[in-house]
Amino acid sequence: MTKAFALLFLGLLAFSCSQQSTRPAAVAFHNINSKFNAIWQADRLYQELEKKAWEERKENYANTLSILPPIDSTFGQAHQQEITNLIRKASLVINRHQNSRYIDDAYLLIGHGRFLLGDLKNAVETYKYINSIEPDQDTQIQALIRLYQIYTYQKDFENAEKVEEFIKEAPLNNGQKTEFLRSKAFYHQEKGEIVLAIALLEEVAPSLGSRYERARTFYLLGQLFQDQGKYSLAKANFEKSRQIKSNYDLQLHAQIAQQKLIGDESALEKMLKEPKNEDKKSEIYMALG
Repeated sequence: MTKAFALLFLGLLAFSCSQQSTRPAAVAFHNINSKFNAIWQADRLYQELEKKAWEERKENYANTLSILPPIDSTFGQAHQQEITNLIRKASLVINRHQNSRYIDDAYLLIGHGRFLLGDLKNAVETYKYINSIEPDQDTQIQALIRLYQIYTYQKDFENAEKVEEFIKEAPLNNGQKTEFLRSKAFYHQEKGEIVLAIALLEEVAPSLGSRYERARTFYLLGQLFQDQGKYSLAKANFEKSRQIKSNYDLQLHAQIAQQKLIGDESALEKMLKEPKNEDKKSEIYMALG
């Protein structure tokens, strides 16, 4: 009899935890397992990979920077195992917790993983799918912004503009507004509409959360103003970038650009003598020239 009751109890437990069940206990079980297990692990992997993508990126300061850094396929190759693990973790929610409310979050992380791999075709399909499953508003906005960015990378401006209309109708929080305006600045840069790009960058630069991203954006503003012959504004933005002190390589290039505009040869010559600038001498000599 005891054995029969034990089997009955296990059967009821299995039923209540079924991913097809709509019972409150089952839904709660799958929500908890989704959020605090698979989603938490996948999101942590994504945050780590995003940080590495910024840290490992090699900028070409000789050219005007892109507002959103170019998609680096070598990063996806170098970190393929980690990205695959991110996608696998997120997929567990879809495979095992169909009745949880984190299905849309799982697809968002899968889309991010495919984006990091450089698999833009499947990333686009994933972000588009999210909008067909009645997602959480925050998740939907994140998917739309990334979709907007990808279309801009691909210079598919017609589809980018269609996505932009959806984003404009959504209630954006401060972080989402900043990311959207930066993405819109990138859109205008890719179309060669530099004045519009500058106006948007000036608005969002102080709001960027990462010190490196703020410093990089001010450096880019310096480049854009310099390209337009607005040298006082260029110098001011190079100085802002330099003062943030987020990354020595970026700080050094901001200083080189600033001193070149000022025409301060003595400052550049002093930089040549500093041992830490040994591998940057060619760039300093170019500025002197």
